[in-house]
Amino acid sequence: MKLAMIQMNSQPDRAHNLRQATDLMKQAVDASQPDILVLPEHFDWSGGTAQQKLLAADNLPDGEAYRAIADFAAKHRTWVHAGSMLERIAGDDTVC
Repeated sequence: MKLAMIQMNSQPDRAHNLRQATDLMKQAVDASQPDILVLPEHFDWSGGTAQQKLLAADNLPDGEAYRAIADFAAKHRTWVHAGSMLERIAGDDTVC
């Protein structure tokens, strides 16, 4: 089994982070065709104020980050362990 560990510098900008994650995963797939890719904790969002985190929290499993990773995994026929994501809980103003 081949494993690729992805290291990135996530920021309070989901679009940037998803582009970076996708680019790095694609590089790993092209270089070594791993069976599983492992993204870091908080790969989709890191930093920012508490209010920014609340606004950026994603709905799972229908959120932007979840869909992007699931689509990548399906397209490239590999497994992806997506670290952790900033998750919105319906009816709650806290972030997990």
